[in-house]
Amino acid sequence: MAVGGSEKPHMIAEAKELADRLSSLAPEGLRFRFDYLEDEGHLSIIPVLISRGLNFSLRR
Repeated sequence: MAVGGSEKPHMIAEAKELADRLSSLAPEGLRFRFDYLEDEGHLSIIPVLISRGLNFSLRR
């Protein structure tokens, strides 16, 4: 999960809050990660997330 730094402040705060909730509720063995991408916005974050998401998912 990630949020870009170019988003509105309330969106950044809500994404962090959701990430904290999901992380605390994650069952054992589930890997969860939250990234704050300072220089990315609503659309520019997509290619970065695809790359990072694949890397994260395929790592063992």
